[in-house]
Amino acid sequence: MKVVQMKKVVLNGIMVASLVAAGLLHAQNTHTLQPGVSPSLEEAVATAVSGDTIELETGVYTLTDNLTVDKKLTIQGTAGTTREDVIIDGDGKYNIRLTANNTEVWGVTIQNGASSDLNGGGISLTGTNTLLANCVVTNCKKVASANNAPGGVYVSAPGATVSNCVITANKSATYGGGIRIEEGILVDSLVEGNTAESESGGGVWMDRNSIVDRCVIRGNKAQQGAGGVWQRSGILRNSLVIGNQASGITPGSNGGGGIHMVTYTQATGRTLENCTIVGNHAVGVGGGLRITEATVLRNLIVAGNTSANANVLVRDVYRANTGFAVTHSYIGSGLDNYTNTSGILTLAADGTPGFKDDTDPNPLLNDYRLNKKTSPCIGTGLYQPWMDTAFALDGTPRLFKGEVDMGAYQNHKLLILPTLILVK
Repeated sequence: MKVVQMKKVVLNGIMVASLVAAGLLHAQNTHTLQPGVSPSLEEAVATAVSGDTIELETGVYTLTDNLTVDKKLTIQGTAGTTREDVIIDGDGKYNIRLTANNTEVWGVTIQNGASSDLNGGGISLTGTNTLLANCVVTNCKKVASANNAPGGVYVSAPGATVSNCVITANKSATYGGGIRIEEGILVDSLVEGNTAESESGGGVWMDRNSIVDRCVIRGNKAQQGAGGVWQRSGILRNSLVIGNQASGITPGSNGGGGIHMVTYTQATGRTLENCTIVGNHAVGVGGGLRITEATVLRNLIVAGNTSANANVLVRDVYRANTGFAVTHSYIGSGLDNYTNTSGILTLAADGTPGFKDDTDPNPLLNDYRLNKKTSPCIGTGLYQPWMDTAFALDGTPRLFKGEVDMGAYQNHKLLILPTLILVK
């Protein structure tokens, strides 16, 4: 086989200008827009060339159709603006669709979007390595005819990432009020106050190759099960699941106020680890966690959840059968049909995992980091290789002297400030 040696060619400014003039190389341009001034956002996207950046000055950009970004672009607020300053408004009818690979949206609010097909009511990421960062997605919806589309955000592509975002007050007529992730990553984000009006997954719907990491999922509601997270597949870790509700009218079947891990024929495996699941409620069994099918459950704190079911042993965790092992975890009010092992801290209903402050009747106002002096959950988790370079929910390294805590947070003697917020 003949080996061909490739040489790196360095182009000087004159050569680049000549190639651009000849149409052989595109000069990446930045287009700055103002609300109500031509060109519109849709026109700017249509005329831009792959590699361009569209910057938006402060104000509201109201869509007149679905905004499909089918070329590699960056859309962002101008320097000095916040994500609350720059608003893309769907006018109650339209949404944003990132179909091209490597497209990015930074530092904007997406509001009042709607979907009548399989796209998210606010925005969809279906191109490889697309990015939604430092954004707010709010008051978006999926109409009844759009089966299985989420109210706020839809993510379905390798490397597609939603980072440092707030997904709030979105609604789906069926499943996935806040966000549905088929393939991709949700990280360092808040999912709050979303609703699945007739089915499951008020906050997050996880499918296939999905990862949810270092997120707070709180105050979401579902008419059926899974007020917080409907986990059909994927990895959920280092997250706080708090104050969610599964509020269906059938006590025997509507469970999993915080999380419902469900059977799914296309699942690639389910992992739930290093999460704190507190203050959730279900009309059915499993106020905190309902397990219909699972692969891995470890390093969990599940405590202080409630259920309308008369059996106090299913307030925190309910398993459909005994074939699923929960290891190195704190289960506050008992685990039905389960024989304790040394890796399980199953205490009485009046026991405590040793939170810093869980005295307020409103669980959303408490501090669920661990008390170094009283918590039995410090240093008693099960080590995994991914922890070597990982961070806990508050931005501290996941390991301290080789030990891992149960739950979403990690104790350290020295305070290490979070460094995970993306800024652009």
